[in-house]
Amino acid sequence: MSKSSESDDESAANLLLYMPNIKNSQAHLYTSLSELRKFKASTDPILDMGVAPDNTTDFNLGMLVAYSDTDDPADQNSIKFHIGKCVNLADGYAEIHCYATHGNAISRCKWAPLYQNQKGIYATGDPSHGEPVIDKIPTGENSETYMHHFNVKLTTDQKLTLKTRQQLAALGVSRHRLGHTFP
Repeated sequence: MSKSSESDDESAANLLLYMPNIKNSQAHLYTSLSELRKFKASTDPILDMGVAPDNTTDFNLGMLVAYSDTDDPADQNSIKFHIGKCVNLADGYAEIHCYATHGNAISRCKWAPLYQNQKGIYATGDPSHGEPVIDKIPTGENSETYMHHFNVKLTTDQKLTLKTRQQLAALGVSRHRLGHTFP
């Protein structure tokens, strides 16, 4: 056996020492100590990232928004918000299909489209219950006093995302709850 073939056999044996035996379910994993090096970052990490600001300040069709019933800051309802989907933009107004919730905790409450029948009774999620509840909000600079958040995000199970909840909490507003703070 030549010297080079001996070194090849030796390196192959060392390689096998560090590789797991895939066929054996009781395999022990090994790591090479020569590969453990201290990590040196080029800069210190930024740990306080906070919540990314949402720069959206205008209506788009299909967008979910958080808004108030009134533009009067002295009114108690100005700190309560509704969620709604923008369904139409015309004549300086955005038509918003209201969403509502029955839930207690904002992190667990599910939002559904709001409908009203001929007798004035509200229901969520079922279009056969009646007509959709539509609010008209002025667009442009006139919307500033009504609007709290222009880009509300819901999870796949119709709950507010953590980022949206944090942004709304930072504004100091709370939600309307169907049957409690809203008819």
